[in-house]
Amino acid sequence: MAQIFNQAFEQKLIYVYRINDTAHEGILKIGEASCNAGLAYFAFEPNCKELNAAAKDRIRHQTQTAGVTFELLYTEATAYMKGKNLIVFQDHDIHDILVRSGIKRKYLIQNIKQMNGFTQILKL
Repeated sequence: MAQIFNQAFEQKLIYVYRINDTAHEGILKIGEASCNAGLAYFAFEPNCKELNAAAKDRIRHQTQTAGVTFELLYTEATAYMKGKNLIVFQDHDIHDILVRSGIKRKYLIQNIKQMNGFTQILKL
């Protein structure tokens, strides 16, 4: 009987986007999405067509029922080779770095984690 093996490492990407309306003014959202790219994954440059497409699919999934439009600002693979070591990071790692750096979370609804972003720190 044939066996099916799933890979233990799921290819991911980080994305940054904003919603250009008054309720979301000054907020950047940072998230994570899956990217099924095979070995080409490690060759992807930030903001490439493949990463942007995967990020847009994920963001649309999050925002479509609210009827908002978004602007994708940045994408990057979450794994890279450093010598012989595979280095992997996640969106919450980026969130933690921002908080430790003094960047404030901005909650759209008081202290509801899913409804938050970070105050915009750069002119994009």
